[in-house]
Amino acid sequence: GLAIVKRLVKLLNGKVSVKSEVGVGSEFSFTTRVKLVPEKELASFNSNELTIKTLVPEVDHKMGSDFPLKILFAEDNAINKKLTVIFLERLGFTPHVVADGLEVVTEVKREAYDVLLMDISMPQMDGFQATQIIRKLKLSPQPYIIGFSANAFQEDIDKALQIGMDDYLTKPIRFDELKRKLVAAGRRRFPFVS
Repeated sequence: GLAIVKRLVKLLNGKVSVKSEVGVGSEFSFTTRVKLVPEKELASFNSNELTIKTLVPEVDHKMGSDFPLKILFAEDNAINKKLTVIFLERLGFTPHVVADGLEVVTEVKREAYDVLLMDISMPQMDGFQATQIIRKLKLSPQPYIIGFSANAFQEDIDKALQIGMDDYLTKPIRFDELKRKLVAAGRRRFPFVS
C-alpha cells in the first residue's frame, strides 16, 4: 500500500512523510500543491476519474486487434483493479475480472482464456494454488499466466515460474512492462502476427 501511495503522491509532485514512535505506532502523511477548482466547475468534476486518468498512460487501442487475447484478470484490491482494467481497455482488451483464486479456477473450467493476469496474494485461494490447479487441468491451449506481487525477491519470482506461471510482474505494476509481457503472450498465441 505504501508503494502505491508513494507513486500517487510522486505523480502529484508531492512528498510522503512518516512519524514513528516505538510501542505507539506510525503516522504517514503527504503534502502536495494543487489548484483549486472553481465552484461552478465542481458540480461536473469527478476527482476519482481525473486521478485515475492521470495515472494510466494513454496508449493505442491497436494492440487488442493485433493480438485479440481473451484476458482473465484476478485482483482483490479495488484501486489496482480499476487502474489495470482502464489500461487494458486502452490497449483494446475487454478483461473479465474476478477477485480470488477460486473464481479463477471456476472461470477457466467454464471458458477458455489466452492470458491470466493473477495476483499472488488473494483471499480464499492464492495465485500459486490457482496456478497449480490450472496446470493440472487438461486445457488446450493452456493459458499464459502472468503472476504479480509486491514481493520482488528472486526466490519469489523463481517460485512463481517453478509452479507453472509463465511470467511475473512486481507491484506497483509498471504499465509499459505489462504491455511488453502481453505482447510476448500475444506472439505466442498468434505467432503469425508480426
